[in-house]
Amino acid sequence: MLKNKKLKQKLIRMLREINRKKIVNFAGLGIVLYDSEEFPLQHCASLRLSVNPPKNIDLNQPREAAQFFSQTSKNCHNLHDGYHLFNKEGKLTHVAQYFWPPIVKNIKPNESYGTRHLSAKYGSCLRGVIAIGIINRDRKIFYFINGKSYNI
Repeated sequence: MLKNKKLKQKLIRMLREINRKKIVNFAGLGIVLYDSEEFPLQHCASLRLSVNPPKNIDLNQPREAAQFFSQTSKNCHNLHDGYHLFNKEGKLTHVAQYFWPPIVKNIKPNESYGTRHLSAKYGSCLRGVIAIGIINRDRKIFYFINGKSYNI
């Protein structure tokens, strides 16, 4: 559990680093932090089959990761859409993933936000998901654990 807490802190640090960059034409961002052994990848599909994630993006180096995402999160970049996945070691494993978690009946949408916010809330309930972090187009940062959202 302590390792997961440290990973969550690293995720939050990276999201803050990205947000500080004041990216022009920012499309928003979604990050799934998952346990490799338990996460059901059948809830994901690549939106960019021809693109593999760079090998050097790591939550242990949040500034380098923030630099990568500050470029890819622009509306004009081909990786701006979908979620990006990091494993429990903090390594980026998938980019631009369509993510469709099952609907959780007792979770209500926040009517101020759209699909990224709601899919993050639902997705955080999946077995194997440690946390999900998003930055909305309005630059508000949230992370989600077990269906609960936390504003940063």
